[in-house]
Amino acid sequence: MCHVTPSDADSIVLMSLSHVRVPRTLPFAAAALTYQKHRVKNLKKQYGKQH
Repeated sequence: MCHVTPSDADSIVLMSLSHVRVPRTLPFAAAALTYQKHRVKNLKKQYGKQH
């Protein structure tokens, strides 16, 4: 899970990084892509390839 707290808001946004698309121009894009690849690999290992 990832959380974002906008500076002008009283609430936060929670999301799963497994399914979010991140533009490669953002500073954290490489880290998000690395996490996603690792997560998908773990899910395939845990549940097997079902598709």
